[in-house]
Amino acid sequence: MSSLPTLTPQALGDWTAHPFWSWIGITVTDVTDGGATLSIDVQPHHRGGGGTSAVNGGVISALVDAAAGAAAATRNWPPHQVTIELGVTYLEPTVGDRIEATARVISGGRQIIFVEVEVRGEDGRIAALGRASMRLFSRPLIDPEHRAIAALEKET
Repeated sequence: MSSLPTLTPQALGDWTAHPFWSWIGITVTDVTDGGATLSIDVQPHHRGGGGTSAVNGGVISALVDAAAGAAAATRNWPPHQVTIELGVTYLEPTVGDRIEATARVISGGRQIIFVEVEVRGEDGRIAALGRASMRLFSRPLIDPEHRAIAALEKET
């Protein structure tokens, strides 16, 4: 694992530059030891159905998962991890043009990390709370040709 000082918002942003994050519009805005803040500039396709201007719950859930993974990555760099549990409690609709998720590692060890996430709307009010458990691995889960490695085999 690399040392934490190399994990900057730019380094984490480079790690997260895969197509899903780009498509949904997730941006890394801050990184700390055991924490990360990510945001989405809300676009029309992020809004819920039925004519509502509120952000769709699936978008919020994806942001919670991404923020939890980013926070876990600060303890497992370079990141080789998967989400094994994710929960989101929606407190109120989010209707602004930007949402932000702040995640922090609350506990964990060498194989499992537990993360809490707060999602705030543009008005600064908490719109959702998230929890995630991340399974850490000591080696990559995908080979260079993007095939899954039998990572759940015995770790060395």
